[in-house]
Amino acid sequence: MADEQTDPLIPDEDVVDDRNTIEGQLIGHSPHPRLSNHIMLQIQKYLDGLNYPATKYEVQHYAASRGAGKQIIAALDRLQGSSYQNYNAISNELSK
Repeated sequence: MADEQTDPLIPDEDVVDDRNTIEGQLIGHSPHPRLSNHIMLQIQKYLDGLNYPATKYEVQHYAASRGAGKQIIAALDRLQGSSYQNYNAISNELSK
């Protein structure tokens, strides 16, 4: 019986491509892994024009109103503060 060759362009059934999930965009394996640069850039894009100070709810609502998907909203759900004075405050907290 000949050995079967696998096509390198067709993923194995056991391989899961999670690059398009929030888990796939996280870096590290800690309980609160750092968000990838790609997700952080998306967050910045969706928060452009937000009036500060803003609460976590206002941040999430604004991002959603600009078309942010579930992954971005889930990333913003990691925010723990009660109010944010500017984007840098959000970015700094999400980068921890």
